[in-house]
Amino acid sequence: MTEQWGGKMRRTVVSLVTIGVVLAGCATQATAPSAGIATSLSPTASSAAGTPGVSDVASASPVPSTAPSPVDSVQPTTIPVAQAQSILRAGIRKDANVECAPQRTGLPIGAIAGIACRPATHLVASVDFYLFAGQADLLSGYFALLSAHEVQPRSGDCFGAGAGEDADTPGDGTSTFIAAREGCFVAAGKAQDLVTLPGEPVGDGGYTFGGPFVLVVVKGASSNPGALHGWAWLGNKAEPGSPTIWHAKD
Repeated sequence: MTEQWGGKMRRTVVSLVTIGVVLAGCATQATAPSAGIATSLSPTASSAAGTPGVSDVASASPVPSTAPSPVDSVQPTTIPVAQAQSILRAGIRKDANVECAPQRTGLPIGAIAGIACRPATHLVASVDFYLFAGQADLLSGYFALLSAHEVQPRSGDCFGAGAGEDADTPGDGTSTFIAAREGCFVAAGKAQDLVTLPGEPVGDGGYTFGGPFVLVVVKGASSNPGALHGWAWLGNKAEPGSPTIWHAKD
């Protein structure tokens, strides 16, 4: 199960093997926080039937936020959808890789492809995996979904019962931010937990990552975000640690 340090989860700098699908060119930079992401993007609805939360955003009005405005230092390379789906499917944790199917509509802003799964656990209704071409696209889609539910950046962790958003690793600040993040909320009585998996840190102390760039949206069967957080990090024993729900494969 998860370990905490200083009241929050910390993320292992895991040396993930770069997938040979042109993701090596996706290393990116981030700028200081601004209102650019959450106020300029309109979230889309998820295609997962019968599950509330980030899929329930069509009528929501994003609110101003202090979400960081990441900018890619290089132009992300387009990945064919079939190849993106294969990358996603290969990295799903075994117990979550149940009744999985491509998600072709209602993807978050900027997502290339999605996979929706229905693991056999009473905690989770479904879990969606999305691949992005770059760090900026990943964070834009992530913050837009949270903004639709009025979740502000750096508003708290997801260990308890309320909404919140924070970096996985200590060091997130006002002028720099960690791209590995987690956000959560409760909508229509059901919790959701969102984690960004931006891959391997590259060259700047852990603020820029090299991909693959994956967003995981865990949709709960109850109103307890803390339970979803624990499930997404199931089995993690490292310090600072990282979610175990998805890992890049060779």
